[in-house]
Amino acid sequence: TDLNGDPYFASDVGRVLAFDATTGQYLRTVVTGLTVPSAVTIGPGGLLYVADAGTGQVLTFNPSATDQPATAGGVYASGIFTPGGLLYDRSDNTMFVSQEVPTQTGFLGEDVYHYDAQGNLITTDGTAGVIGVGTGQTGRTGMALDSAHNLYVSTLDTNTGNILKFTASSNYTSSSVFASGAVGASQMLFHNGNLLVDAQFEGAVLQYDSTGNFTPNNPFIFLNAQAFNSGLIAHGSNGLLVSSIGSGTGPG
Repeated sequence: TDLNGDPYFASDVGRVLAFDATTGQYLRTVVTGLTVPSAVTIGPGGLLYVADAGTGQVLTFNPSATDQPATAGGVYASGIFTPGGLLYDRSDNTMFVSQEVPTQTGFLGEDVYHYDAQGNLITTDGTAGVIGVGTGQTGRTGMALDSAHNLYVSTLDTNTGNILKFTASSNYTSSSVFASGAVGASQMLFHNGNLLVDAQFEGAVLQYDSTGNFTPNNPFIFLNAQAFNSGLIAHGSNGLLVSSIGSGTGPG
């Protein structure tokens, strides 16, 4: 969402669209001609950042403009094999970019890249800018930060649905499985101390407490209500926006 609260969504047909925060009405097409846009966020400098999985780049655009061609975008980062998610850390003006890498045999991405405001990789675990090498968990997409600045990364797979936790105190070198069961986990966010996870292959948004257990009173925000729900945004004081890829026979 931008400073007005208006949400932006990436479309499979290579566009980024803006909608009104209150009414949900379509406002404008912000970017056109992208290859496979997989994530959007407002980031450093107040620009719109778009992960284009088809080109392996993160591009920047004016969030207020209309019909900007992809070729007009500034290149914030490149050389990422299928970027799958973006997370802007406002506290230090840095960006996390996750690696999805879908193939015919599964989702093979293992890494998260960490960049400063200028798009330079930040050395974290000894490998410049790369977090999570060799964890054996696949398909990075959604990410979230808790109040202690620990990084949570979803694994987009068809089996375990693990959420990985990388501790800030270890400079993100120490990781563990924080929670399981969110099959097809994609976007995530923290709300009232609980972690909400978009489980794409279950059509559900799941809720975990601070220890990684399902919350006892409301483990499912909703269940079987969306076809491949893939995006999760806080909306207003106590609401959620959940986007859906769709069933393949119609729009999301």
